Amino acid sequence: MAEELFNITALSDCLAEALTERLKTRRQEWPELMSKETAADYIDRTTPAIDALIKKRVIPVCNIDGRTQIRRKDLDRLIEKRTA
Repeated sequence: MAEELFNITALSDCLAEALTERLKTRRQEWPELMSKETAADYIDRTTPAIDALIKKRVIPVCNIDGRTQIRRKDLDRLIEKRTA
């Protein structure tokens, strides 16, 4: 029983480490500039929620050729500020 518990603990530690590395890699794959739709996917929100954050000036935007773009680092900063 104790050996099974050790194996489960070792397996869960291994899986947690692998998942952490995968998430770090995936986050680096996102573009530096994102559309509102991509930004919504990045922070797991809806596009209307992104629009509301933009309207409240929580997320700064830049307009390039009439298209609203959001910088990934601004979204990362938002996440860091709101993480308890």
